[in-house]
Amino acid sequence: MSRNPIETGTTAAEPASPQWPTPEQAYLKAPGIVSESKWIAEVAAVWEDDLDREWYLRHAALLDRLALRIALLDNQPGAGRAALEAEATAIVLQDLDGSGVICDPRYYVRQQYALWRASTCADLFDDSPCLKHS
Repeated sequence: MSRNPIETGTTAAEPASPQWPTPEQAYLKAPGIVSESKWIAEVAAVWEDDLDREWYLRHAALLDRLALRIALLDNQPGAGRAALEAEATAIVLQDLDGSGVICDPRYYVRQQYALWRASTCADLFDDSPCLKHS
């Protein structure tokens, strides 16, 4: 069983195992931030009942990606807040999933996003041919 990257002292760029993908691995084929923001806002605006897991996962992944980008900028005053927002949204996803995983919530989001993207048709996000259904 893989250990939590936080417990092993590795960083986001050096996960303990493939179970914990780096941000680059998890978000490799993710839609652009603007496109994803638009999708999240549009779905939230028309949803009649509770939002589904896909929405919470994509929302958490978007906030994680934004926090990572802001963290790259030196002396950015919003970096701490962005990281807190990303973590809080990741905790919501963990609670929604009933996950008993004890790890950094943002690592959990990256893992779940990578798994979800691997099982999702490519043409959901662009005009690429779907290799799973060709």
